[in-house]
Amino acid sequence: MITMRFIGLITIIPQFILLIAVLMYVSRRSTAAEGILMLIGIIVGLFATIFNIVGLPWLFDLYGSGWYTTYGPIIGAVHTLAGLCFAVGFLILVQNALKTKP
Repeated sequence: MITMRFIGLITIIPQFILLIAVLMYVSRRSTAAEGILMLIGIIVGLFATIFNIVGLPWLFDLYGSGWYTTYGPIIGAVHTLAGLCFAVGFLILVQNALKTKP
């Protein structure tokens, strides 16, 4: 049962790749607002994904499912806001890249 929980951590490999790419982008352009937005989105999304894969099953084992009706929407909202931060930063990046092309 425990190994099945940690097999789900394989799904965060693409997020780590995106984190490395965004860190490289931010290190080259320190004033880029879109890079900072994407970095915030990736980091919060990564923590939310790890919490969903590792933390939620552990909390369900400890406290049952009653607490999830209260805190589940909060966890989902944080994950959604992280995705929105990344998406907005990415759209700004694409828009700036299209403006600089002749």
